Amino acid sequence: MSERINIKMATGIFVYSGKVYIQKRLDNDLWGGKWEFPGGSIEKGEIVEQALAREYIEETGVPVKILGVAPGICYSFENYHVEMFCRYCTFSGGYKKPEMYEASDGFFINPFEINGLPFARGHALLKDILLKSSEFKAILGKY
Repeated sequence: MSERINIKMATGIFVYSGKVYIQKRLDNDLWGGKWEFPGGSIEKGEIVEQALAREYIEETGVPVKILGVAPGICYSFENYHVEMFCRYCTFSGGYKKPEMYEASDGFFINPFEINGLPFARGHALLKDILLKSSEFKAILGKY
């Protein structure tokens, strides 16, 4: 039996003008062609906010401002156990068009119109929780 691998991830729910930013994973990546909220692994010595800021720069070129804690998700697949530590975020220093450094597509969308899109596993769980959250709706109304 394979050893269980624990992964801690920072994931950002990026809000702007009542919409959220989502990106499509590269076809040759795990869950290729599926949609996600940007983020990635938390490196040794980083806190969630540092990892999220680094990942957004690496994936989109956009500096982010953390707005607060969002619901977290835990899930397992194969021999992996993933903990997603989520934060609401928005632009730091004004609008900047996100680049596609690690994705094949990405855009801001009304979050209540994303149900038909195929999301990567943990991100699908997160999406479902967000769409029922009054806190999420309140943050959308502010940013």
